[in-house]
Amino acid sequence: MENKNLANQYSIPVELFADILRILLKSKIPYQITGVKSRTNNILLKVLYPQDKSMAKAKENIETILDDFGHYMSGLSDAVIYSEENE
Repeated sequence: MENKNLANQYSIPVELFADILRILLKSKIPYQITGVKSRTNNILLKVLYPQDKSMAKAKENIETILDDFGHYMSGLSDAVIYSEENE
């Protein structure tokens, strides 16, 4: 029986990298850092999930963290982000 994996690629903000890495290490999921986007402070990560869905919860947690962060950042306006400059 072959042990095939499904590869997912993620662009992870640096702020979330430690949280994502903790999930991967705790679940013993193989991953590879494939690059860094220095302009956007993102780390490109390739994650290999087993096809048998044994790591479905870890995958769901990772994707939920990334989705929630994306919604959070899109909800902030420039006025909020730069409010300290106007004080």
